[in-house]
Amino acid sequence: MRGYPLLFIYFTVSTAVTAGNTADYSLDPARIGWSSVLFKATKFLVSISSTVSVSDVTETELEKLLIDPGQGIGIEPNGQVQELFLEAHGLGRNSHMSLLLNSNSGAALQRTSHNSGNGLRLRIYRFTDIGAYQKTWRPANNREEKLPEDRWPEWSQRSEDIRPYPEDGRFPIITEPGGLFYIIGAANLDAPGDRYEIPAYFRGQVVILVADVAGREFIDVDYEDQTLSTTVKGKKQAIVVNIRGRDIDGEGEDNFFELLGLHGDIVMHVDPDTRAPLQLIGKVRIVGQVIMRLQTLVRSRHDLK
Repeated sequence: MRGYPLLFIYFTVSTAVTAGNTADYSLDPARIGWSSVLFKATKFLVSISSTVSVSDVTETELEKLLIDPGQGIGIEPNGQVQELFLEAHGLGRNSHMSLLLNSNSGAALQRTSHNSGNGLRLRIYRFTDIGAYQKTWRPANNREEKLPEDRWPEWSQRSEDIRPYPEDGRFPIITEPGGLFYIIGAANLDAPGDRYEIPAYFRGQVVILVADVAGREFIDVDYEDQTLSTTVKGKKQAIVVNIRGRDIDGEGEDNFFELLGLHGDIVMHVDPDTRAPLQLIGKVRIVGQVIMRLQTLVRSRHDLK
């Protein structure tokens, strides 16, 4: 793992991009013009920072990363696989997560998360046709707590089981909320009215993540483009994408989910050129609404061609 992320045909609420009367179910990794972004937010003397990176995974690397699920049939790689690496710090908690997903659909293959700060935990979710198969490690004593991160799999307090999807929550494609950074960038989300919907697994539930383009607006930016060795500061036009979660059946209140610790209705401002998120607006526990602003950007290789 890098250091510093079905069998049913059911299209009524499956992956979709809609624009008027047309529908486009594909994702195009060539649209992603960034490889790494760093965000920061400060409120009430509380500082929060997050890093997101995306990269291709080779077949050799994938063979080493994917675990065999104890139950169900693991979702198979389909073409190129992307690894999203998400890291978050703040409010006494430090975590980082690796998410493996198919680049042409956004389907999640596996998520690996390391949590420290308020609690130590290593957890792997291997996504299957019937649910998310999980393996969890925790330290059993002070000696194990002192082990370096690469030895966390040696922890002796372990558990594993299948977290089954509900019968109405089995779809051809299921992703994970962190995959939205890739999906929104790779999807055909450009004009007002464009919408992308995809089922996602979050804390034992399957919800429908909905990304709507509200339009475009100019926002204030101040970040370092490390690839071009320049500072981008001033007004910049951005695509405004509203993100929410809803029930599978479309009834009831919007479903709760998190994206880099943000919850509630989330707004992502996307750079039309690199498809990088310029800022995120959402709520954080304890401090309320925050704005995560882009601090540094690293472009992808194909964006420089």
